[in-house]
Amino acid sequence: MEDGHNVIRILAREEAFYFRNNSGATEDEKYDWLSSELEKLSDDLDKLNLDPHQNKYLKGCALNIGNKYNPKAEEILIDAAKMNPTMYEIWNELGDCIWKKGDKKGARNCFERALNQQRNKVSLRNLSIVMRQQESVSNEEIEESVKISKEAVTLDVTDGTSWYILGNAYLAQFFLCGQASNVLKCSLNAYSKASADEKVLSDPDYHYNKGIVFKYLDDYSNAIAYFSDAISIHPQFTECLSELNDLKDQITKTCTLIKNKGKLKGKNIALMLRKLKEKNSVPESIESIHDHF
Repeated sequence: MEDGHNVIRILAREEAFYFRNNSGATEDEKYDWLSSELEKLSDDLDKLNLDPHQNKYLKGCALNIGNKYNPKAEEILIDAAKMNPTMYEIWNELGDCIWKKGDKKGARNCFERALNQQRNKVSLRNLSIVMRQQESVSNEEIEESVKISKEAVTLDVTDGTSWYILGNAYLAQFFLCGQASNVLKCSLNAYSKASADEKVLSDPDYHYNKGIVFKYLDDYSNAIAYFSDAISIHPQFTECLSELNDLKDQITKTCTLIKNKGKLKGKNIALMLRKLKEKNSVPESIESIHDHF
């Protein structure tokens, strides 16, 4: 079965690097290319001497490559799971497949069934993500998501994808459990370790998420750099384009206000600071601003 896995890994890698290697390509063009490659791959798998459940599993894996839900992949993977319900890889692939159609509860069940067979990094990191995507998520579930992501890393500290998922878990914890800067720094550390993986670097979401971390750390130059990297990989990344343009506008407006002294005259600034000081509400750092006007 290893030969079949190798063929699928090659195609999955080409799919992951598609936008980097085909600058300006659209999602539809990527889908057409992948569909053509899958037809050829299916014929290659039939030539291998595999057990029926292995053949179905690999075909299901092949059809499940990419971000779009494939009902044929789900059908084949369900058959494979019935043939060999103890093979955790099948449950992982089936969970990933039905996740794409929005069945988060079903996906979570598949990842948990896989973990019942064997603790493995793929199930752990996928479970970590799907837990954070439930309609109602408690702080305890977010913390459990981080814990599960950490376990995935301990199983293989060289896996960049696991580090990336851990970085995302910390980022979710930052937004959903109180915006603590130390959590952002943990996220940034995980992202930095993930950068050793070339596949992670080809993912525009990695650059976008790292840009978000830098934005909330008030490191705007790095935020802009990572947003720009994401767009260079995937020019149609509209959410990132919007984030980049909003940040540039914000910086421009701030610089203009500083240059124009907030459109306040020196006397008005002095009066405002004096009134605040009378109420004991002016920290030294704010008082010193007056010296720059």
